Amino acid sequence: GNDFMTALKDGDYEAAYALFHPGLQENFGTPEDLKKRVEDKALRPKDWSFSSVNATTDADKVTTAKMEGNVTYQDGVSGAVILEMIQVDAEWKIISFSLNR
Repeated sequence: GNDFMTALKDGDYEAAYALFHPGLQENFGTPEDLKKRVEDKALRPKDWSFSSVNATTDADKVTTAKMEGNVTYQDGVSGAVILEMIQVDAEWKIISFSLNR
């Protein structure tokens, strides 16, 4: 989660996109599409903290996690962040994210 937020903060959309699960990559299209979405809505983070992390493993041994917290954007506006991830071959991949102002 922190790697994703750091990549967004640094404007490294290729690195952020690489942390997406393939299904989410399909939904977004390209790293450039991610950049447009984040920058058009002024969602580049400056600071953040996760106050809640919940991981679960289902009967098929699929492990998912949800991280929730607060974010301050580059323009000083505060909001909420939610990341949902799945563990694939010992790596966490983002399956959805929400950045709200």
